[in-house]
Amino acid sequence: MLTGIKHLHSFLPYILLPVLFVTLVVALAGFSGKKPYKGFIKVLALMSLIQSHIMLVAGLALYIAQERYKNIGESMKIAEARLFAVEHISVMILGIALITIGYSKAKRSENAAQAHKLVFWFYAAGLILILSRIPWAQWLA
Repeated sequence: MLTGIKHLHSFLPYILLPVLFVTLVVALAGFSGKKPYKGFIKVLALMSLIQSHIMLVAGLALYIAQERYKNIGESMKIAEARLFAVEHISVMILGIALITIGYSKAKRSENAAQAHKLVFWFYAAGLILILSRIPWAQWLA
């Protein structure tokens, strides 16, 4: 079970990161081209939101199931352990929270240009945070 969750959590970035990037490009084109906030951009924004939440749930399940994070004091002394025990999870939660806020605010926005801007800026901030804490050495190996 734990292996399956780990594989799911490791595979999901290959889907999430391109979808987030495409969402950013379409949102940027939307508010610079004065396009309505409906159809393709709404579906992309929702897909990004759902993917990020699936990844968060898988990551939280993985975090809770692993025994090595039970002793946080010892984890703080080792850089790699601290990355996974504290930095990775807290920054990912913050990044996904920004994506969620951006989607919610854009969904309620009356102005299409404002909705595109909200999606672009909140999703960009979330993507930057997510990219900052991906363990690239393990992910690319």
